[in-house]
Amino acid sequence: MTLPPENEPRGLTRSTQKGTLTCTMVQTVSVKDLRPSLPEVLSRIDRRLDRYVVTRWGKPVAVILGADDYESLVETLDILADKAAREGIRRGEEDVRKGRTRDWDEVKRRLAKV
Repeated sequence: MTLPPENEPRGLTRSTQKGTLTCTMVQTVSVKDLRPSLPEVLSRIDRRLDRYVVTRWGKPVAVILGADDYESLVETLDILADKAAREGIRRGEEDVRKGRTRDWDEVKRRLAKV
């Protein structure tokens, strides 16, 4: 398997516990091609948040993504499964659309009183 060069243009940017990282688009790799390149693939997943769809006989059978990416995905699914959380997000978005927001300095002052 030939991996793309390290300096290729990237697509998505995301902040993680390791700092702000950028990842390429999802890459597809066959099981056969993945075996000899697994250490490099894991390194790229760790450093750049690359994601891989693993295929067998041309059909997707697995996805490889970093632990931070996985935890973020699970957290998002948990939030989306929680009706109260979804309603809170909806209300917050409505508040923003209607201009019902607070200045960050005001928020800090209010929190300091708690």
